[in-house]
Amino acid sequence: MECCLELTEETDGSLIGLRVFECPLGHRTYRSKSNVSILLFRRSVEDETWHFVKECSQWPSRDFVESGILSSVVCSECIVRSRINA
Repeated sequence: MECCLELTEETDGSLIGLRVFECPLGHRTYRSKSNVSILLFRRSVEDETWHFVKECSQWPSRDFVESGILSSVVCSECIVRSRINA
């Protein structure tokens, strides 16, 4: 579920080239630099690592949870792939 409170952009919170927005309660959401859509993170139900690049070797395609809010560890392979494709 996504937080519906008003979001403000963090000026020093850039993560892997993404724009970071935060609500008054501290929930964060991430948008691409083009600001076209909210980036969705995905993780398998058995793992706590979140993925955001479909070409990642660990991208979950079944039994996964998807969210626009990041709450734990981000996949290092996704970070590397996002920098290569930037």
